[in-house]
Amino acid sequence: SPMVSYLADFLRYLPPQTILASATFEAIERVPSLKALVESKFPGTSFQTVDYSKVVIGTQLNRLNGDMFIPHCHCANLESLSRFIAIIESNLMFKKFYTIPLVRSMFDKIVELGLNLPVPLAFDSWMSEFEHRNQESVQQLAVEYLRFVGKAAQSDPTLIPRFCSIQKSNNPIDVDDLIGATRVLSGQTFVSHPNPEALVEAKFGAHFRGVMAQIGSRNFEELYLKYLNQLETQQKKALSARDRPATGGEKISRLERDRTQYEDSSTPLNVDIPAQHLLRPGGSSVKLSSAKWETIIAPDSLKLAALFGVFVYSKTSHYTYHEFVTDVISKGFAVYVFADSTLNYGNSFPFNNGIITDEMATHSDKTLLQLMARAGRPGVSHTAIIY
Repeated sequence: SPMVSYLADFLRYLPPQTILASATFEAIERVPSLKALVESKFPGTSFQTVDYSKVVIGTQLNRLNGDMFIPHCHCANLESLSRFIAIIESNLMFKKFYTIPLVRSMFDKIVELGLNLPVPLAFDSWMSEFEHRNQESVQQLAVEYLRFVGKAAQSDPTLIPRFCSIQKSNNPIDVDDLIGATRVLSGQTFVSHPNPEALVEAKFGAHFRGVMAQIGSRNFEELYLKYLNQLETQQKKALSARDRPATGGEKISRLERDRTQYEDSSTPLNVDIPAQHLLRPGGSSVKLSSAKWETIIAPDSLKLAALFGVFVYSKTSHYTYHEFVTDVISKGFAVYVFADSTLNYGNSFPFNNGIITDEMATHSDKTLLQLMARAGRPGVSHTAIIY
């Protein structure tokens, strides 16, 4: 991973007092080479690990066909379930997958199996307590359910595969029809792929060219030129109105001049992509007037895609386009963001959904967990759905 070399440099130059805050960083005892390096530079250093698991974002995992992925579905016996419980208790990322719909389904399965769950652990009883209405508490309830089933399975091992057979379906999406998928995917969605620009062309190129043919422009440059010509005409009208004399050769009053100038200059510019051709009702908030396109270095096709709310987030992008895209995503204006591995670590964007393509399976499990955590931000999207 390209991040390894960056992280190595950070760790090489740690100052005497350092706080490493991460959801996936190992405890210092499991990184003896780092511990030895710091002690050689700063003898007598005190090392402390603080575990903190209060999170407000749940990450729901869905298969493309709409089936919810059950994190513990592969547990077949008491040994594998015990090992799984130990893993999720030490991994904040795994815990995030236990969202309210999944934990409710776990409770329903326990009831279906006829197990006598303590009343305080009943889902409705637990959630009736105000202090339990947060993601951390929901995650803790999931662990309690796993432990309860594990204990019951000591006398009946068949309970574990039966409990792990939970099935819950959500809306499916068709990655071959991302235009149609916008009816299911609300908010911003990232699509992770090694070559995002090529994927944009494959998924949307024909649609974009078809729309352009209908509105009479061959490409973004031609469309933008029409916009600039209309803008220039509008400005000329405004300047003309400012100096327009009144009847009798006298100058019109300042109030009348300002009113006339406003009427002329407020004529709408009729160049943007018509609403009926945008990917969803309301479309993208990026219009021809939204940016100084001359200063953004990017292929004509990506500038055109931006008008439909489709963007590329990539390490190969010119910094002017990258900054433009970062600003748009941060404000929540994107429909789709096609991203390469640049998105895998450390970015905080308000994505509601994420689609991880098969081509990303070359990355490690930790990297994919980090990628799944890119969606969902406090105050914007409290539950993220990853397909």
